[in-house]
Amino acid sequence: MAAIVEQVAGQDFHSYRQQHLFDRLGLAATFVDDGRRIIPCAARGLLPAYGMQYAEALDMSVAFGAFDIAASVGDISTWLSALRSGALLGAELSARMLDIERSDFAFGFCAGQWLIQGQPQRLAQHFGDVNGFFAMMSLLPDGGNVVVLNNAFGMPVDRLARELACIAVGETIAPPPPLSSTPPDAARFASGEYRADDGKTLALVWRGGHLYACSTRRYGVPVSYPVWAINDQQWCATASILPEQFTVQHNGELLWRDAEGISRTMRRVQAVG
Repeated sequence: MAAIVEQVAGQDFHSYRQQHLFDRLGLAATFVDDGRRIIPCAARGLLPAYGMQYAEALDMSVAFGAFDIAASVGDISTWLSALRSGALLGAELSARMLDIERSDFAFGFCAGQWLIQGQPQRLAQHFGDVNGFFAMMSLLPDGGNVVVLNNAFGMPVDRLARELACIAVGETIAPPPPLSSTPPDAARFASGEYRADDGKTLALVWRGGHLYACSTRRYGVPVSYPVWAINDQQWCATASILPEQFTVQHNGELLWRDAEGISRTMRRVQAVG
C-alpha cells in the first residue's frame, strides 16, 4: 500500500506522511524510523531477562510503511482525535476505518471488549509491537482516547489501558500491594516448572538469592522478572515490574494471578536447577 501511495503521489512515502499527516496535525514528536536517523529522546527497547537487557536489534528498513513510526503518547492521541472527528480523512473514510460494528477487524483497528462502569463496551483498538516495545491505543465511548507505550517487551499494556479508561470515568483502581524488602520463603516457593490445567506454564528460579518468575509472552518470547514477598507474608509474593501475584496454597499448589488478571492453579511438575 505504501508503494501504491508513492506511485500515485509521485513522492516517497516518508515525505508524503510528513507533509500530509505529521505536519498537517502538528505532530512534532512523530518520526519515521529508518534505523539510521537519530530520533530525539527516543527510548530503547528492553527485554526482562533476569534483569533488563536490550532487545534484539531490528533493521527498521524492513518495516517500510508498516511499523516504522516512532511517536509520543500525546501525538498518538491527537491523531486518534483527528481520525475520529473526520478532520484527517473526512467523515466517510474515517467511519470506514473505525467500523468495528459489522466485523471484529476494520482498517487498522480491531474490536476490543472492555468492562467500563460495569458495562461491556465494544471499542476500536489497536495493539502494536516491535522488538522491545509494546503499545496499545483505544478510542473511548465518550470521545476520549487512551494510549499506552512501553519500552519493555511483555508488559501488560492491554491491562494498563483498560485501567486508565476506568479511571477516566471515575472508577477506582486498586493499587499494587506493597513490596517487602526480602524475597519470599525459598522453602515455600520451590524452584521448578509449574503447569496449569490449560497447559500454561510458569517457572520459578532462584538465582543469586533472588526469586525470578519466568513465563512466555506473545510469540512465545520468554521473560524473567524478580519476585518479592508481600508485606513480609512469606506465602504471598508479587512481581516488581508486572502486576502479578503468587500465593502458595496449603497443599503446595501455586495460585498465579497474571498481569491480565487471569488466575490459575499451578502444580509443580519438574524441578529446575
